[in-house]
Amino acid sequence: MKTYTFHVSIPGTGRVWRKIEVAEGQTLDDLHWAIQEAFDFDGDHLYSFFMSGKAWDRSSEYSLPEDAFEVDSPDETETIDPDEEYDDFEAEIDAEAAEALRKSLGDTPPPQSFEEMLSMISTNAELRGQMVKLMSEQTGIPALMADMMLKNADSLMGMLPEGMLEGMFDDDEDIQGDAREATVASLELVPGQSFMYLFDYGDEWRFEVKVQKINDEGEPGVEYPRIVEAIGEAPPQYADWEDDEDDEDEGDEEWDD
Repeated sequence: MKTYTFHVSIPGTGRVWRKIEVAEGQTLDDLHWAIQEAFDFDGDHLYSFFMSGKAWDRSSEYSLPEDAFEVDSPDETETIDPDEEYDDFEAEIDAEAAEALRKSLGDTPPPQSFEEMLSMISTNAELRGQMVKLMSEQTGIPALMADMMLKNADSLMGMLPEGMLEGMFDDDEDIQGDAREATVASLELVPGQSFMYLFDYGDEWRFEVKVQKINDEGEPGVEYPRIVEAIGEAPPQYADWEDDEDDEDEGDEEWDD
């Protein structure tokens, strides 16, 4: 049985890395959980591996489907059951938004990209008015604020992560695969090869994963994945929260004095 030793680091955090050994038949999902354990993260968000090393490159992406998201480790699986009322609410917004777009477009072809859709909303007064009404009714956002947001919809593009919208309107077939099914051996990795592990689509923790060594034989009786080396203290997953807790503790001490 071959094993793969990965050097995992977070660029920009200094001399901090972990070496993780994974068996050839284990999956990228197994590697995901090993990285979570190695860096003492909670595993409470979705993730993707980008074999090209470029974030949001759908053609090289292996990810976990949203409906398979687990909040704990594989040994303590708790699959999230979305709230039915929220699903109904979201479906209602989608349906009304689609109907508003259809009425506004008439014979005009529908947008072919997210950028085109934003441009259409910001320049089409009739469509924008329908969207403003919908946003106000469904979310409680004041109409004036909603109108300002939609008028400047184009400016939202600069606030989104680079490459995040590429392929948004493409078919799901463009996505490379399911991280639970992609074994390490199937990736045809070579020593020295690097790829990206992106955890938490909001905070975007970007790990560099480098194939340090491919071992011909694993050690008998060893359970994989395993952490074989840990250098440096891992950064806190929620730094702002920990800072707030420290401030509260200091405030309590001052009050006690």
